Amino acid sequence: MKKAITIFIILILFTGFINSCTKKEEPVTPDVQKTIVAILTTEANAKHTQTAIAGQWTSTITPTSTITPNATLTVEAILTYVGEAGATQTQVAKETQTAEANLWTATATITPTFSFTVTPTNTKIPFYVKEIECGDYHSFVINDLNALFVAGHNMEGQLGMGNTINVNTWTQVFTDAKEISAGTFHSFAVKTNGTLWGTGWNIAGQLGTGDEEDRNSWIQVMTNVREAKGGIFHSLALKTDGSLWVTGSNNYGQLGTDDKILWTPILTGVIAIEAGGAHSLALKEDKTLWATGANEYGQLGKGDTVNSYTWIQVLSDISAIAAGVENFSYALTIDGRLLATGLNHYGQLGTGNTTNVCSWTQVLTDVVAIAAGGAHGLALKRDGSLWAVGANVTGQLGTGNNQSSYNWTQVLSNVSKISAGYFHSLAIKNDGALWVTGDSYYGQLGTIDIQYTYSWAQVLQ
Repeated sequence: MKKAITIFIILILFTGFINSCTKKEEPVTPDVQKTIVAILTTEANAKHTQTAIAGQWTSTITPTSTITPNATLTVEAILTYVGEAGATQTQVAKETQTAEANLWTATATITPTFSFTVTPTNTKIPFYVKEIECGDYHSFVINDLNALFVAGHNMEGQLGMGNTINVNTWTQVFTDAKEISAGTFHSFAVKTNGTLWGTGWNIAGQLGTGDEEDRNSWIQVMTNVREAKGGIFHSLALKTDGSLWVTGSNNYGQLGTDDKILWTPILTGVIAIEAGGAHSLALKEDKTLWATGANEYGQLGKGDTVNSYTWIQVLSDISAIAAGVENFSYALTIDGRLLATGLNHYGQLGTGNTTNVCSWTQVLTDVVAIAAGGAHGLALKRDGSLWAVGANVTGQLGTGNNQSSYNWTQVLSNVSKISAGYFHSLAIKNDGALWVTGDSYYGQLGTIDIQYTYSWAQVLQ
C-alpha cells in the first residue's frame, strides 16, 4: 500500500512538473468521495460500538474515512482519506467511554501547502451498564468501571446527592460501587470493599444508623456486606458470612423480631434476600425459602392470609426470589419454573385472571431471572427473551400501550438483566446497553426528554 501511494505521489509530482512547463500552476484538489463512517470502540469494553451517520458530518471537503478509537481515558481517532490526506485528533474522554462528537475536530494536511478541517456534529452513544436497580420512583445503574449513577425521585434524599432535588438525567455519585438496592424512599449501595452505605428516608430506622433522622448524603452503616434490600419501612442486609441482618419497622412482622433502629442479626446460612412493601423473603444455602411479615393477600404463600411474625419455611428447591411492593411474591425453582403468590388485582401473578392466590402457583417455565415491581412483574427466559405481566398504566410493561396484562407477554429480546420499579422498568441487553420503559415523571428513566414511554427505549448519553 505504501509503495502504491509513493508511486501515486511520484506520478502526481511528475505530472505537475510537466504541466508547469506548458501552463500556469493551479491548486491540487484531491479526489474524494462523499461518505464518512465513525466507529467508536473503547478498550474498557470493546463490544460497545456506535456508528455516526454520514450525513451528520460537515467539512470543506467530504472524504471517505473510518475512525477507530481505542482508549480508556483518551480517545485517539485516525482519519484516512481517499487521496493523500491523513489526520490525527486526540480528545480526553469524559467519565468512561463516552466521546461527545461535537468536541471532535481533525485537521488533515493534503500537501505542505493545503489543509482542511472535518467537524462532526453532536452524536450520542449508548449508555452501557452492568448492574441496574429500580426503587419505587428512582433508579440506579453501575457501569463497567464501577461508577454509580442515579436518577429520579429525591425528595427524601434517596439519591444521596446532598440535597432533595429530583434528577432527570443519569448523574454519577461515586466510583467504587459493587451492588445497589433501592427501597421506596431509601437506598443502599455496597462498595467494592464490602462496606454498606445508605441514604434517604429513615423515619422508622430503616437505614440502621441508630437514630430516625433522614439522610440526603451517603453514610456508611455496615461492613462485610454482600447485598442489601429496602422495603417501605424496613431493610435487610446479607453479610459475606451468610448472616441476615434486619432494621426498621416490624409492624407487620417483616423483620421477624421487634422494631430496630440498629442492624440486628436474625438468620444464618442465607444466600439471597428480598424486601416487599411489608414482607420479607430469604433464600438459604440448602435452597429452602423462608418468609415473614404481612400476608393479608397470601404473599407469603403459606396457604392462608395470616401475618407471620417469625421466619418460616414456605418452599424448597428454589434458586431465586422477588417480592413486589403491592403484596405479591415470585420464586424461581432450580429447574426454571416460576411460582407466584399473593395479590393479583392487576394480574401481576400472570395466572390469566385477577384472583388472589395464597399458595405458590406455577405460572411460567424456562425462566432464569425474575423481578417484581409495584404491581407488575418481569421474567427473563433462558433464551434471553423478556416477559412481562400486570399493571401497565404508565407503560411499565413496554408492550406499546397502557393496557394491563393478565398473561405473561414477551416484550424484548437479547436481555441479560432486569429490574422493576413501581411504575417503570429497566433492562440490560447482551451488549451492555441500557433499555427503559414506563413512567419518568420524577426522571427515573434518566432520559431528560421523556416523561413516560409505552415501549422499550435505549438510553443514549
